[in-house]
Amino acid sequence: MKHKIIFFTIVLLPCCIFANNTAKQYRLLNEYKLLYIDISNVDTFGYKSYFDIEKNRAAESINLSQGSFIVTQIPSDAAIAGDGFFKIKLENGVIGYTRKGQFRIDSDGNFVTFNEGYLLYDNIKLPELFLMETLRITGDGNVSVSVAEGNSRGEISEVEAGYIKVYKIPENLLIRYSNNIFILEPGTEHIEEISDSRIYQGILEYSNVYYLAVVMRMYYILSVIEDGYITNTDFKKELLKVIFNNITNNSQQEDLLYYTKTILPYLRYDY
Repeated sequence: MKHKIIFFTIVLLPCCIFANNTAKQYRLLNEYKLLYIDISNVDTFGYKSYFDIEKNRAAESINLSQGSFIVTQIPSDAAIAGDGFFKIKLENGVIGYTRKGQFRIDSDGNFVTFNEGYLLYDNIKLPELFLMETLRITGDGNVSVSVAEGNSRGEISEVEAGYIKVYKIPENLLIRYSNNIFILEPGTEHIEEISDSRIYQGILEYSNVYYLAVVMRMYYILSVIEDGYITNTDFKKELLKVIFNNITNNSQQEDLLYYTKTILPYLRYDY
């Protein structure tokens, strides 16, 4: 009996260690792919990162923390300060949710997403002959615009066009439809709530990617993952060094200072 125990220990223990190590390698490989998606979307408005700064790793869950703002002064742009999403209509009547408030006005006077042309769900209709420079979106979402009267006196009148609402959706019910658009998990039942978050006109929300932390995590994974899981690791590490140097030497000194003082002490570099 004793010999059998020794035999199984000798045979099975290496197998368990190998299986466990293989699982870790695949987890790191998948995380690296998520981090790469994050880096690719640093400048994508409304993008929400896979990276969790508190755990110093990426996961399939959605990090809905607030991104920074950029002023565009474009009247149809809008950003949400706080939780919630803009609600849009996707293909085949599917409802989508996004933090990217980059809208344009189509030929019918509807708010649509700038690139894709998805219709804003809220019933807003701008009248003909409206003056774009008079478009006004208040903090609570009220939309109004001025219209030129069709007479020789050149009079204008203000028209209320509707409300842009901010919809509160629990993050665990959402799945990613595209980089900055989400949909409800199929089969999910949810009673919508309207958020009291403020809307800022002429402003867009950047991604919430912690650029420096993501680069460092990617470099760490390249340093510990075995050959064959990621190709050209040395070359990719050199590229990350270049990115890191660009961050620390140029326009993100304040971010680096904040990161060093408040975040770095809590980072963990385990699997």
